[in-house]
Amino acid sequence: MYFAKEAWYIKTTAVKDLLIKNNQSINWVPSHIKEGRFGNWLENNKDWALSRERYWGTPLPIWMDDEGNIEFIGSKKELEEKTGKDLSNLDLHRPYIDQITWIDPETKKEFRRVPEVIDCWFDSGAMPYAQWGWPHKNKELFERYFPADFISEAIDQTRGWFYTLLAISTMISGISSYKNVVCLGHVLDAKGEKMSKSKGNTVDPWEVFNIHGADAIRWYFLTGAPPGNSRRMGKPGQAGDPLFQVISFFKMITNSLEFFKMYAKVDNIDYKMILDFQNQMKFDELLEMDQWILSLLQELIAKTTEYLDQYDCLKPGKLIEDFIESLSNWYIRRNRRRFWKGELDKEKISAYYTLYHCLLTVAQLMAPYTPYLSESIYLELKQILNIKEELPESIHLMDWPKADLIQFYNKEILEKGNILQLIAFLGRSARQKAKIKIRQPLKKLMIYAPSEYKSIIEEGKQILLEELNVKEIEFLDDSSGIFYYQVRPNLPVLGKRLGNKVRYIQQYLKENDHDKIVKQLEQGHLEIEIEGEKYQFEKEDFLIEGISKEGTQGAEAKGFVVAIDTEITEELYKEGLIRDLVRNIQEARKKANLEISDRIYLSIDSNSKEIQEAIEQFRSYVENETLSEIKNDGFKPDYNEEIKIEKFPVKISLKKK
Repeated sequence: MYFAKEAWYIKTTAVKDLLIKNNQSINWVPSHIKEGRFGNWLENNKDWALSRERYWGTPLPIWMDDEGNIEFIGSKKELEEKTGKDLSNLDLHRPYIDQITWIDPETKKEFRRVPEVIDCWFDSGAMPYAQWGWPHKNKELFERYFPADFISEAIDQTRGWFYTLLAISTMISGISSYKNVVCLGHVLDAKGEKMSKSKGNTVDPWEVFNIHGADAIRWYFLTGAPPGNSRRMGKPGQAGDPLFQVISFFKMITNSLEFFKMYAKVDNIDYKMILDFQNQMKFDELLEMDQWILSLLQELIAKTTEYLDQYDCLKPGKLIEDFIESLSNWYIRRNRRRFWKGELDKEKISAYYTLYHCLLTVAQLMAPYTPYLSESIYLELKQILNIKEELPESIHLMDWPKADLIQFYNKEILEKGNILQLIAFLGRSARQKAKIKIRQPLKKLMIYAPSEYKSIIEEGKQILLEELNVKEIEFLDDSSGIFYYQVRPNLPVLGKRLGNKVRYIQQYLKENDHDKIVKQLEQGHLEIEIEGEKYQFEKEDFLIEGISKEGTQGAEAKGFVVAIDTEITEELYKEGLIRDLVRNIQEARKKANLEISDRIYLSIDSNSKEIQEAIEQFRSYVENETLSEIKNDGFKPDYNEEIKIEKFPVKISLKKK
């Protein structure tokens, strides 16, 4: 039940047009809130009910006599002049201020303070002025820091702090008190429900910090979804815990660092070598693979800087994740032999320089997101290369990297490398769907690509054959015969959000091309108009299934379709056994504490006919890959181990030469 009560108001409707104008000067993240939730609030602006009836709070500085005469008091000094008392020790909050009264010398009427206190949101909105004591002091400091570069709070503050900040500064200074605002969604449980003690679905933040670390949480909240979206947070280690994916990403970075450390130690690489190479190198003389990753790095620097300048944390996070994927699962894997080979020539030092430069720059770009991880990578690089005073003590003391899209950039090589990497990624994705491991050779890779890119793929054919472990590549003129998408609404998610309006989504899916819908979702979001109102939908709002022709498995992205022939012949099967065997021998070398360059004697013992035939057929391949000479007798092993290749037991023994 509501009762009508008298209250004190600020006539904000008098400055409605100026409020709307000032809102146009603000950069809102997400952008739709400017004209949407916040813009609508300003358009329907009502006068601000300023007063509250509370026992304690900031008092309304209004004194009134019995006849309704009003006096506004602007300072403690003015109040002292009215009362003739020293009020220097007075607590200016209610109830203490209520004791201060005075008699008007002319009317002989007593002035008492009105009983109301000020809406606490007025305190928050006055913060830009109150923090400096403006206008009574610190005028220069106020002018230096006003308006604020950015503010951030949850979406419910569109009618709270965001509004009161704008309203007060509009009335006092005529402008907004902030230039940018990052408006955040709420934190929900793993099922998307509001956390509540009564439901028992709360997540202890300290438990998350202690298990996953602060950086993982920062990365998830800054890059996991658009800032206005709600975040789901499950209990650590249980279903719905979103941070395992972040930890996996972090491991990809640290594994790349460990790779660099391992080989740099073997070759005694130091910072002087890196600098000497940098001072003498010519970018266009580097290997294509180095030019590709360094060009990609320049684009990463440029785009990350551009987006962060716009207070967009999401896009840089995704770009950094994609870059680390490219560095770890493409550049490093494709260049292992350069690090592995014995001679420390110009080509090998170029690989060290390139990998070092990528790791250092990524650490710099991630520093605002993950201050501890970035510092750890930086200090490790300094230790590996014996860097002293040449670089600052901390990564947080370094200058922000600057993109060089002229001297260290080759657009053609970048495009070529990106396309080959994309084809390889889609091929691996198809293998994962078919549950065929990469070590198992396959007969054929089928590719549908825009015609202008076929020559690039043809030129990089050998790379794709090696990377995807296939025997041949076939170009397709049409992809519809081997792969298409089927999209359905995610009813548990959309039903809660839309209720019976879900039927419009179902109808939309019936009437529109599902391949095009998936492309729109991958590029950002899908916008659908429902009953005259536009709704935005993300990929997680739908259940997306890729359908492949029988005997094949495919994947699609950016207009490219890649499919594998899933038939495995006896010959291909044997080769797969050998590749699995080689992996196990390499693991055995590590367990035996052998250096990567050590040559060995190797014995392989198995009662399996399939294994024996495979070894006989691929003997030279095994010896070359494992730096070994196969000898089934005549040496006492330093290490032996019993393993299983598929279902076949195998005993491997080895000895350093």
